[in-house]
Amino acid sequence: MLFRSRLLPDGLDVQVVLTGGDGPEDPALAGLVDRGLAGPPGRIRRLGRVPRRDYDGLLAHAEALVFPSTYEGFGLGAFDALARGVPVIAAGIGALAEVLGPQALLVDPHDPRAWAEHIAAVVSDPVHRSALAEASSRRAAWFSARRSAEGLAAAYRTAAGSPPGGPEPSSP
Repeated sequence: MLFRSRLLPDGLDVQVVLTGGDGPEDPALAGLVDRGLAGPPGRIRRLGRVPRRDYDGLLAHAEALVFPSTYEGFGLGAFDALARGVPVIAAGIGALAEVLGPQALLVDPHDPRAWAEHIAAVVSDPVHRSALAEASSRRAAWFSARRSAEGLAAAYRTAAGSPPGGPEPSSP
């Protein structure tokens, strides 16, 4: 666990804001925070689930979104940050790796040192953070309703026996 190891430097000016429902590590993290073992007092704020407007405001002021989830079907929370040009540090597994692509910093979810190194690099290097933000916006622009609809139509054509990009199947 990132905070148990105290891998984030004490001199690093960062506040970790946790949103969302309880995860499997939440009881352990809560105990560390409550006992002051997760770093300097006030470094971690646990907000739980927040209204959308508050979440949008948090993203607007974030230097990065850290997304350690290992069980996402798409990773909408991480994609929201990507779409706003917020650098994303995420678990490099499954759908997250596919959706976020190389524009996110993808990390072994079980390597706390790698998480801490990426967080420290993004927070302490504005040039690196800016390059990641720009890449994030470009990646998010790749996703569009039109592209999704075209892909879905191609899948339907294939399922109906028409070649991809071929004529639409005739109506019954």
